[in-house]
Amino acid sequence: MKTEICLVLLLTSLFLGACSTEDVIEDPPPPMNTDYTAFTNPELVNIAGYTGEVMEAFFSRDGLFMFFNNMGDNKDVFYASYNAQTDVFTFEGAISAINTPAVEGVPTLDNNGRFYYISTFNYPPGGAQILDTIYVGDFDSSSPAVVNNLAVVPNLDEGLVGHLNFDVEVSPDGTTLYLVDGIFSGNAFPDVSNFIYAVDSGAGFVRAADSAAIFTNINTNELEYAACISQNGLEFFFTRLEIATLETRNYRATRTNLSAAFGEPQEIPLNGGFIEAPTLSPDEKQLYYHRRNPTTNLFELYRVTRP
Repeated sequence: MKTEICLVLLLTSLFLGACSTEDVIEDPPPPMNTDYTAFTNPELVNIAGYTGEVMEAFFSRDGLFMFFNNMGDNKDVFYASYNAQTDVFTFEGAISAINTPAVEGVPTLDNNGRFYYISTFNYPPGGAQILDTIYVGDFDSSSPAVVNNLAVVPNLDEGLVGHLNFDVEVSPDGTTLYLVDGIFSGNAFPDVSNFIYAVDSGAGFVRAADSAAIFTNINTNELEYAACISQNGLEFFFTRLEIATLETRNYRATRTNLSAAFGEPQEIPLNGGFIEAPTLSPDEKQLYYHRRNPTTNLFELYRVTRP
């Protein structure tokens, strides 16, 4: 989907930073007061043949592709192929089927080839003035630049201009979307940014009524976004931006089963700077994220590794 994400003006450069739960919510795991230190050795990740900025990366769970968007007023989605033997990403190009003059970003893919992303092309005042911002299509790995049968994912917006979903992550099995409800009023960052989730009802995705309970230990008065869910749905990674300082941190939260709320999140100590949008490698031993280079002011791809 797992998305993060640079903060800029609404509709010019938008945030671009499991399975369904039951009605009964179990008590969350006990609070954890220490950092999550299993990930170590931060290292810069280069994409051969690409010199632009890398943001909101998503590593396909089959290990074949890295999807990402760039930075700017007209964000686009790109992809790179991955050679596991040489550990090299090679730039392949833009996913031209989905890119428009508006903002496209936060690509995420399920195991069934359903490709989700965010687009503001039809969001008011432009396009068809559709408040939904999550789109989906069929991804074909034999022709990755083409995503077929594109359509909006309906009925997930809150129905108000200025309220929009600017982030999305799909579970591996495709039954759950993790998204962000954002409220924008023209500031350089959202007024509100909190997680909800939606489940596939068989007739489309619907917002889960117990979202607040599931994310009670994660959502705060700060800004949470850039979701990443593990294969088993029990690990949840995300970014939090502290409004007073504009500092960002990546976190990990866990739960004991798919019906439980996520527990208190632990910060993942990284190499400082403005960091966002964690995403797991297919074997879940590496965590990728983007970081602003303090010298060039450009966003670059990094990763850390755990045993």
